[in-house]
Amino acid sequence: MKKVITILAVSLTATNVSLAQQDPQFSQNMFNRVGTNAGAAGLNNSTCFTLLGRQQWTGFSGAPKTVLVSADSPILQSSPLHGGAGITIVADKQGFENTISAKLAYSYHLPIEKGKLGIGIELGALNYGLNGTWLAPDGTTGSTDPSIPQTKLTKTVLDAGLGLYYTSEKLYAGLSVAHIPASKIKSAVAGSNVTYDIARHYYITAGYNWALTPTVTLRPNIFVKTDAASTQIDCNVNALFNNTFWIGASYRTTDAIIAMLGVQMKGLKVGYSYDYTTSNLNKGKGGASAGSHEIFLGYCLKQPDKTSVQRSRSVRFL
Repeated sequence: MKKVITILAVSLTATNVSLAQQDPQFSQNMFNRVGTNAGAAGLNNSTCFTLLGRQQWTGFSGAPKTVLVSADSPILQSSPLHGGAGITIVADKQGFENTISAKLAYSYHLPIEKGKLGIGIELGALNYGLNGTWLAPDGTTGSTDPSIPQTKLTKTVLDAGLGLYYTSEKLYAGLSVAHIPASKIKSAVAGSNVTYDIARHYYITAGYNWALTPTVTLRPNIFVKTDAASTQIDCNVNALFNNTFWIGASYRTTDAIIAMLGVQMKGLKVGYSYDYTTSNLNKGKGGASAGSHEIFLGYCLKQPDKTSVQRSRSVRFL
């Protein structure tokens, strides 16, 4: 069976090609808070760095490959604009498409009850690229059909998003919207009109840290993402042992069952997840997917607590 992605690529090629963007997905989304919600920047009172790498649907030619790098930190703590700042860079490649986005985030921190509410805004740019080398289902490249683009297209547009994020010692919850401008990238390529629609994306997340015993903490989480046309829900829970090791499982609607494990110590976190595909893309159902692999690296440097400085005059000058 030829790879499904290449068949889809050909099926989309017509006189007018319209492509709708879907943001990359991650299974370990509980560690990618700033990437989907600007309000989360700097809320944990640490300077944090995150790296996520994902190989989706192994076994497919042209399957999605994604790398995300982000950093965030508290800023301006002694000023009226006290809050946090962050940066996120994502490179995503799937089939004939390449997308690179970079965005800066600012979050204003408002104390509420026993936690903090982050009110965030993000601004950045998104670059979309279309590789003009088309692959037919029989494995040949190129085409004699003039309606199929045979050159490369690349274009950059401005991007923006908003987010609210609340966190306390045990609870966190967030609501955000990305790609507010909902830009359309249009370009005539080799006589064909190519339109790339950047759809608004909406994210809802919530989680809780439940100390089951002195050495075991359960951490359930729900993550909802939608572009108002399709919706996916991730329901997951992991158990943290001795504040060092964790194992967990997740279910993504219409897509996968996921196993996770990781370790943390001295501010460093390392995690891995494997997605078992449950859709028709699974090898056992006639597809070609052997599952998806994802790695996570994170490091947080705790900000020093502010302490009052006491001064006294020397007795020599009294």
